[in-house]
Amino acid sequence: MLGRPGVFSCVVADATIERLTARRDQLAQQDDRYFVLHLDTYLKAIDSERRARRIVKKLRKEADRALEAFKDGDDERVSELVEIRNRLVDAAPEIGPDHDPPRPDGLDHRLWLLETISGFDLAAAEKQDLGFSPLPYYAVGNPGSTQQLVQILRGRIYFAANGVQIGHGPEPAEPLRDVDALSRDLENIQARYTAAKRQFEQQQLTLPGLAEERLRIFAGGLQPEPFLLREGESEGDFMERVFNHALEELGARGILRKAADGDRLTQAEQQTFDRLVGFLRGEVERLHIELVERLGLEQRSVRGRIRTNTVKAPKKVVAMYLTAIAILLVGGSITYAKNWIWHHAHHAKPPAAPSHKN
Repeated sequence: MLGRPGVFSCVVADATIERLTARRDQLAQQDDRYFVLHLDTYLKAIDSERRARRIVKKLRKEADRALEAFKDGDDERVSELVEIRNRLVDAAPEIGPDHDPPRPDGLDHRLWLLETISGFDLAAAEKQDLGFSPLPYYAVGNPGSTQQLVQILRGRIYFAANGVQIGHGPEPAEPLRDVDALSRDLENIQARYTAAKRQFEQQQLTLPGLAEERLRIFAGGLQPEPFLLREGESEGDFMERVFNHALEELGARGILRKAADGDRLTQAEQQTFDRLVGFLRGEVERLHIELVERLGLEQRSVRGRIRTNTVKAPKKVVAMYLTAIAILLVGGSITYAKNWIWHHAHHAKPPAAPSHKN
């Protein structure tokens, strides 16, 4: 075969874009229920294209790196907060863990956590499972440990300076000790966290790899695992599973399944469904645009290499390449001529036309 591999790659990339776009267009034209039911069709189209699979793998890695960067930043900030905690206890030993009340049960546990160094130590040692939200418009709170630890230390620094909890009494005329350096360092960590959180929330909305993962989560959620009884399961474990299963059914994925099954939705469920489908349509479009763009960049890169290699090729190499083509063409012509002659030489000649004598 005389074709260049790069040219073949360009043709395949063009065909990949056309096939994926056709599937996307078919999906976009469906009404909301059938859009949900056919969502997996578009994902399978991606899986069937080698170049698209390779790009999706890169998109997932980009999302993983963004998440790891936030986790690393949170770990670094926690270490700095622990250093501030140690400096604070050195400056004000009376608020150290040895002077804290025992950890209470029930609702008082939350207050104890916020108003003791022991609570800080417990929160700092806890490892949180960080991840991007499947539905970023429902994501609330503060990911990571930084914000909670800052809040605890802010209260402890105030107590060290004034001898009272925030809001539990008047401040003294003069501070008990100078804690300005601790407060400054703490607020600087808060400012860095606020910036990191803003970037994290923007990435939840913009990373195309998350769009692909979200689509698979909700498409896969249409066929959940059955809720089965387990042999030897304790009553407590069973009730916890029942509670989580009920939450799942009442949540976005349960409502999506209910609508896909054709069941009637309440007004509140319909509003959730409409918003969710609108979000998923946007995720399909965002993912598709990214795939097409990267397939196009890959295609243009191959064409650029072809042009570069052609321009830079020595004249002697080009001449040899053209000569080889000419030889093949001539050889092919000679072979064809021989076959034609051989074919006609081995067949009887037609009888001569009779001669007419006078």
